[in-house]
Amino acid sequence: MQAEDKNKAHPKKKSSFKKWVKLLKLFFLILLILVVSAFFLIPKFVSSQTAHKIISEHINESVDGEIDFSNLSMSWLNGISVTDINFSDNSSQISAKIKQAKINPDYRSIISGKLSFTAQIALEKAIYDGLDFGQAQINAQFENKVLNVSPFSTAFEGGQLNFAGQADFANQPTLLKITKPVQIIQDIKIDDETADRFLAYINPIFANAVNVSGVLNFNCEKLILPLLQGYENQIEAIGTISIEQIQLQTSGLLGQILSLSGIDMQGQYITIHPTKFVLRDGFLSYEDMQMDIGNNPVNFRGTIGLDKSLDMIIVLPYTSAGRTARVGQEAIGERISLPLKGTIDKPELDLGGLFEKQLNQQLKKEIDKQVDKYIEEQIKGQVGEILSDAIDELFK
Repeated sequence: MQAEDKNKAHPKKKSSFKKWVKLLKLFFLILLILVVSAFFLIPKFVSSQTAHKIISEHINESVDGEIDFSNLSMSWLNGISVTDINFSDNSSQISAKIKQAKINPDYRSIISGKLSFTAQIALEKAIYDGLDFGQAQINAQFENKVLNVSPFSTAFEGGQLNFAGQADFANQPTLLKITKPVQIIQDIKIDDETADRFLAYINPIFANAVNVSGVLNFNCEKLILPLLQGYENQIEAIGTISIEQIQLQTSGLLGQILSLSGIDMQGQYITIHPTKFVLRDGFLSYEDMQMDIGNNPVNFRGTIGLDKSLDMIIVLPYTSAGRTARVGQEAIGERISLPLKGTIDKPELDLGGLFEKQLNQQLKKEIDKQVDKYIEEQIKGQVGEILSDAIDELFK
């Protein structure tokens, strides 16, 4: 009887084990179905009009502007693709049209909590603060909170803009840096807007200038740009700038320089020779910027603050000997230097030094004249005495 009971109990254990195996199989089957469903259903949802609306609303709530796009699609193999993207900020200073943006995430990195992806952006056109950018193919990679932008070129203000950079989002503020020296700006055309907004911080003659034209080049050795407002003093740049074929209406500081130097600007071009500058801690400085106005050199040195302050020296083509210096010729006499203070919008040219030098020059000329007269009289007197003594000696 006991043996029969044992035999009856044994099958119950075997049956219970099978149930657990069956349950585990069912559980893994459900997981497999969920994973497979997620593999197909998530992309399908992301590609739907409902997701389109949700994503658009979320982006527009997060940015200072408005963005829309015509189509968004997702697949696990091909990543995310967005087409016909249009963006404009609330201030109407920034706008962009992107034909297509493709993002290929590393899904394993997302699971581990470390976002990583590559992106390809086909830029159709963009406007930033009045500056026009043309078509460009931009490739980027994001890994370990570092964004690397591969080298690209685009049409820019009648010339070309070249760029490659890196931004580390682990640091605040995030800083955008170039990865190697590059000619960022090549043969772009300048106008009133670019002169007043940007070139005035290179040379104050461009402040409030009108009817401006010219061709600008900028080679950059180092560039660091904060991606947040309020950190302008952390901007750092080392590079060489040159501008050719400059024409602008003669007023303000340039008008004073021309008046003091006696230069006629009519039909003349201005050329700014290649000048190395350093922008650091909110101040741009250079040791010598030669500006040829026609055939007359005018030189600048000193610092210009991002707060528009000026602490500069202007070297006029007018010399202490009363001559005018010419390009390519050695000047006779020391050229006159004048301090320039004040601000970009209101420069203060210290003319006291000029009047002092002119007075000293006139005094020097008068002294030289009197000395020459004295020497001449002395020589005449001595010659007269010698001749008189010789005549007396002859007729003794």
